[in-house]
Amino acid sequence: MVVDAKGLRAGLDSNSGAAVNDIPRSSAIVDALDDDVTGERAKDFTATVRIEQPAAGVYRVIVVGQATGTSELRVSAWATDGAAQPEIRVRLPLTAKARTEFRLQFAPTPGSRPSLEKVN
Repeated sequence: MVVDAKGLRAGLDSNSGAAVNDIPRSSAIVDALDDDVTGERAKDFTATVRIEQPAAGVYRVIVVGQATGTSELRVSAWATDGAAQPEIRVRLPLTAKARTEFRLQFAPTPGSRPSLEKVN
């Protein structure tokens, strides 16, 4: 889940699993592959939150573990001139239902670098 300075959210609600798209031009998707033969549900998945043309500022990024294991948080951002900003990748040890929160500083100006700081 991503939360902007106004409290608007984008991502997946950790209780219901439903997509939340309160931030303008945001979307949330889950990519998983169930077994077509056995019908077994996927154990692994990728959740993506996309915000087109986000405002400059501080965002909260909240990750809630679905199971115990290791995952990765990746932040990809682009400047207003279309240039990619340096990608941020953080390995996350997860525990089921445990919450990890980060503070993301973003500026869309060319030459800017996003920064990510773990809060808890």
